This record gives sequence, C-alpha cells and structure tokens, in this order.
Amino acid sequence: MKRMKRVMMVFLALVWGLLFLAVAHFLMRHGPLGPLGSPQALLGLATLALLGFLLCIGVAACATLCNALWPHSVDRCDAALREFPLRCWLVGILIVLLQILIVAPNPVLLAVALPIDLFLLARGFPALAARIGEGLGESVRPRAVARGMVLFTVAAGVPVLGWLLGLGLLLQALGAAVVPPSRVTAG
Repeated sequence: MKRMKRVMMVFLALVWGLLFLAVAHFLMRHGPLGPLGSPQALLGLATLALLGFLLCIGVAACATLCNALWPHSVDRCDAALREFPLRCWLVGILIVLLQILIVAPNPVLLAVALPIDLFLLARGFPALAARIGEGLGESVRPRAVARGMVLFTVAAGVPVLGWLLGLGLLLQALGAAVVPPSRVTAG
C-alpha cells in the first residue's frame, strides 16, 4: 500500500512537472515570456513556480487554521464524511443546484449566499483534507490536514481530470458541513 502511495505521488509530480513545462513552453513561444534563455523567460518561469508553491502553502495553512479554530465542527464533518460519503456528495450537489436556480438570479441573495458557502467549506475542507492525509499515513491531525490539502491542491491543478476531481471533492466537503453524523446511543 505504501508503494502505491509513493507511485501516486511520483505520478502527480511528473504530471505537474510536464504541465509546468508545457505552459512555460507555450508562454515562451506565444506569450509574454519571450525566447528561451532571455531574462524575461527565466523571470516568468520563476514567478509561475513561486505562485504555485505559495498557493499550495496558503491553502494548506488556511485549512490547518480552520481545523484549529473549529475542531469540534471539523470533527463533526469528518464523522459525516466517514459515515455518509455519498449522502454528503448528493447534499453538496443539491446545495449548488438550489443556489444556481434560486440565488444566482438575485445579486443580493448571491452576496449573502457566498459567505455562507465559504463558511461551510471552511468546516468541510479541513475534514476532507484530514481524511486524505490519514490515507497518506499521517496520524497527527494538523499534519494530516496540511498534507491532505497540499495533495488536493496539486491534484486539482491538473487540467480536466484534476478539475473534475476537485469539483467532486468540493461538493462532498460542502455537503459534509450540512449533513449531521448519526448519533450512537449506549443501549
């Protein structure tokens, strides 16, 4: 199992590297970066790499902060994800569909609904990242959240397949913040 995880990490690193090189090549040939070897090209590549790195670190830091601020809420979302993963995903789809049909035409309601969505995602994403991090073998909760969020951010950056994966996990995290976990009573 650990070998499979390493293979997946190497595969994602290779995909990201190839994607980075393809974008850099395109920008050098057709974009503002200029010919290969020019100072503008090297500066553009360095900026692109730095922005990607900062995005990964920033998202992981936000998820870790949300986990530290609302640990009980994140634990509740984690329990809902463990018990009802399909229900969380379906509720997330329902929330997004209702917002598209009802909220999107009215800008005032949209201004109210977006912060609510961000709050729900701030509770659901750390739980999802913790699940991903625990799947990578990390047992300490804050480190699991950070590792899971970095892996999610890297995977969601892969064109088409990563975007679809990211959208599905986003819907599941949104639904996990709403779906209550079952209560086990001692009998």
